Order: sequence, then C-alpha cells, then structure tokens
Amino acid sequence: MLPLVAVLLATPAPVAPPDDPSFRRCLKPGDGIELRWEEPEEELGVWLLVKRLDEGREWRTWVKTWVSGPPFTLLMRSPRARNGDYAWLLFGVDREEGAFAAGDWRYFCTRE
Repeated sequence: MLPLVAVLLATPAPVAPPDDPSFRRCLKPGDGIELRWEEPEEELGVWLLVKRLDEGREWRTWVKTWVSGPPFTLLMRSPRARNGDYAWLLFGVDREEGAFAAGDWRYFCTRE
C-alpha cells in the first residue's frame, strides 16, 4: 500500500498535446487527438477526466474513464467535437487505500 505522499508524487504528468490555456494554437482533429502522459512509477490506477467548453462558456464533462496507460485517443467524430475547447486532468489512484491525487488541468482546442 502506498501512503498518500507517494500517490501525490506519482501523479501522471501530461505530455501531449501541448498545454494551450489561451486556445491560440488549435489542433486539426483528424480521427482523434492522442492524450499522452508519463506513467507513474508506482502501481496506480489512472483516471482521466476531459471537459469541453460549451456554447454558454460552461465546462461540461466530455469523457471520464479509467485508462490502462498512454496514449488515450479522444475520438473526434461529431462536428461539435471537431471544433471545441477542452481541458483534461489525470488522477493517480491507489485502489487499495482509496487515496488519490489530481494533476494540473491542461488545455487544448480543435478546429477543422
């Protein structure tokens, strides 16, 4: 079992896409956007949360799921998905103790 301090130190670190909180360098979505992160050294579960900024400028949950490891491909099939502003966050979770730690929000946008 890992103490909470170890969980905090082991939180997965996002690698790609580049963090763009001002939404100035939008990505062409293609078939999807690959979210990449460094896997924690400790045996932790990784929880992914992706939110999309809606027309009313409110963040809405787009995806929330356990992931087995990087990368995770965020599919961009709908026109709304292909033209949007996104935020994503990773959690490192010690499933035995129930302890978890969240990383920092990262931002990107997509435009066709």
